[in-house]
Amino acid sequence: MARAGTLPTVLTGVFVAILDFFIVNVAIPTMQRDLHAGPASIEWVVAGYALAYGSGLILGGRLGDVFGRRRIFASAARSSRSAA
Repeated sequence: MARAGTLPTVLTGVFVAILDFFIVNVAIPTMQRDLHAGPASIEWVVAGYALAYGSGLILGGRLGDVFGRRRIFASAARSSRSAA
């Protein structure tokens, strides 16, 4: 039987992933104005962010397979908390 805190922890992780993309999309007008960029350039910025984010998810999943999902998730949570 899973612990009681498992579902809220996983849902928090999913929420943060969705929130990251939302923040990038909200920042598009400011990036466009500050960088004097056209729509095509902004699409490249968003696509680059999505590619980097997706690569990080793949790497994190593989590290979770090798070293254990709980340990990698806890490590990522600690590092993101200390970075903020």
